[in-house]
Amino acid sequence: MDPIFCNTLSNNSLSNNSLSYEERHRMCYNVRIEMTRDEIADFFRLDSLQAASALPERDGPEKRMTLGQMLPAATTSAGAVGLEMLYWGFTPSWMKDPKGGMKPGNARAETVATTPMFRQAFSQRRCVVPANGFYEWMGVKGSKQLLPFTAADLAVFGLPGIWDEWRMPDGGVRRSCAIVTCDPNGDIRPYHDRMPVILDQDEARAWLSDASPKDLQSLLRPFPEGALQAFPGQAFKP
Repeated sequence: MDPIFCNTLSNNSLSNNSLSYEERHRMCYNVRIEMTRDEIADFFRLDSLQAASALPERDGPEKRMTLGQMLPAATTSAGAVGLEMLYWGFTPSWMKDPKGGMKPGNARAETVATTPMFRQAFSQRRCVVPANGFYEWMGVKGSKQLLPFTAADLAVFGLPGIWDEWRMPDGGVRRSCAIVTCDPNGDIRPYHDRMPVILDQDEARAWLSDASPKDLQSLLRPFPEGALQAFPGQAFKP
């Protein structure tokens, strides 16, 4: 089976070209998702038939996903874990017009449980985005390049997030998400002051469970220093 490529833009989303330079260069707005639907199902310990019905086939050659695109994600409903596509750019249910409002792609680990925009989603609507890696910007403005990072011992890992559902004026529904970030470890600190929280398979399942807020918060920590691999020879300018 071909690797899944989940870059389909929502019909009601904004193009990446409408984002400012600063928005396109924030962390964590660039992740690598290059895996089959079966591999995604395996990571979440789900049946491959469920993945086939919920996730699209590959529809392009790229691997880098960024803000404003659709991401594969595991969510929970009535205690059961399922797969679906979520728009990357958190659109809260109470927002009147998402075209003019802020749609953050990240939520800070330190405040996700208490920030008014995120706290209900943290309590009731958590998700995990499967990934193979992420990218950090290096260099100076005008000549920045994306530096790939992977987890040395995890071919696939989970990025914890929160999601919400916004009802469109025409009756349609957009489900959107934000990825949780934390303080950087020593591997990332030279490049940025934030990094995505990285979960292994068991931690991803815990994030999707009905664990206590204290237990959930304990998952939102920097990845161990030295456990990330950077590939300077593969840095590129998109």
